[in-house]
Amino acid sequence: MRFHWFNMKANEKVEGVIYALPGDIAMNIFEKEKRIFVKYLPHEPTKKTEVKLDKGKKIYIYVSGLNKSVIGEAKIKKVDYLNMQEILRKYKKNLMISESELRLYAEGREFKKAQILELENPVLYPKEIQVSVPITMQGTYITNKNKKIIFSKKFD
Repeated sequence: MRFHWFNMKANEKVEGVIYALPGDIAMNIFEKEKRIFVKYLPHEPTKKTEVKLDKGKKIYIYVSGLNKSVIGEAKIKKVDYLNMQEILRKYKKNLMISESELRLYAEGREFKKAQILELENPVLYPKEIQVSVPITMQGTYITNKNKKIIFSKKFD
């Protein structure tokens, strides 16, 4: 994952991640209670991969496009790594995207493992929170140090 102009130090603790989503897909988390988030990462995890996201951390929902703001958050209940067939078999009803959207997203990566985040306690903010740095499709880890920079104001 990229960190733009700030680098994560070894002693910084990851609190969560911010991922960019189209508005309609982001709203599925809040309006349709679709709690399974699928993300293909640049590299498949291995036994040696350092796990930065786990149960209890947060995902911040960033709406890509004109607003460039975070509209809500959810707690990560579970992290898994599955290929497309495993995702459909296990989570089809609760995916935040439709099966056809997943197949389109997975195209060429059907056998690659995607990161699956099972979400709980989603909170749609009463007011969007602007971010002060670009958020790429790869996302950005949120630490206590970069949180204030990203959200450009105190955020608790």
